This record gives sequence, C-alpha cells and structure tokens, in this order.
Amino acid sequence: MVNRYFILLLIFSSFGVFSNTKLNNTELYVVPGNQEWELVSYTRNACKVCTSDIYVKSGQVKINNTWIEGSFNFALNKNMKVIFSSNTKFFLGDVVKELEIKE
Repeated sequence: MVNRYFILLLIFSSFGVFSNTKLNNTELYVVPGNQEWELVSYTRNACKVCTSDIYVKSGQVKINNTWIEGSFNFALNKNMKVIFSSNTKFFLGDVVKELEIKE
C-alpha cells in the first residue's frame, strides 16, 4: 500500500501538481492562457527607499477578492491573497528578491 502512494506521489510530482515556481526580478512574466498563478510567498531585499513590489503591464490581478485590470503597480504585505489571471503581463520591482507562485 505504501508503494502505491509513493508511485502516485512520483506521478503527480512529475506533472508539476505539487510544485511551485520561483520568480525573480530579472524579466517580464506572462501567465499562460487558461492558467492562473497564485502568490504563495515572497522575499524582499533590504531597502531604504522602497519602490512598488509588482508592476502589472496589462491583465487582471485578484487582490483580496477584488479584481483589478489594466496597468498598475502595488506593494505586497503578508496578509494579501494575490492571483494573476491568464495572459497577465507583470514584472517584479527591484526590492522583491523572489516570488513563489502556484500554477
């Protein structure tokens, strides 16, 4: 029985079911069509004068159950629930060291 669970775990992990993706602030990201990316966690660089954490070039982002559309930027806090809709284009500010998302 344990072997069956181990095999299922291997199968699911090979398809990326349990994996999260880590993004950094070196490129523009585009959420693939028919997908949503949910923010899992993030880390910041130390800063004296902080800029925005996320710059949305176009698309839709759900922040705390409210959808926002267009071109905008925002700062993150630990209590936020953030979901990027399909085809959303965004990049991370220089103060965000790493952003972990669940596809």
